[in-house]
Amino acid sequence: SLAGLQTLNLSGCTSVKKLSKGVGSLMGLQTLDLSRCKGLEQLPAEMGSLTGLQTLDLSRCSGLKHLPEGMESLAGLQT
Repeated sequence: SLAGLQTLNLSGCTSVKKLSKGVGSLMGLQTLDLSRCKGLEQLPAEMGSLTGLQTLDLSRCSGLKHLPEGMESLAGLQT
């Protein structure tokens, strides 16, 4: 199980178009780096379940046009 994963770095993975809904089960995730994922088009609504997330880097994700509903649940988000 990856439930204890704290950092997920997919920076520069240009072939990633979307994240799996399963990302919402990574309850220990504190840092998610998706920077330079130019092919990324959408994030799953389950992202709102990542209440421990502190850092989310979406810089240079030019294919991402909007964020899913539920992102306001990420009260611990700092950057």
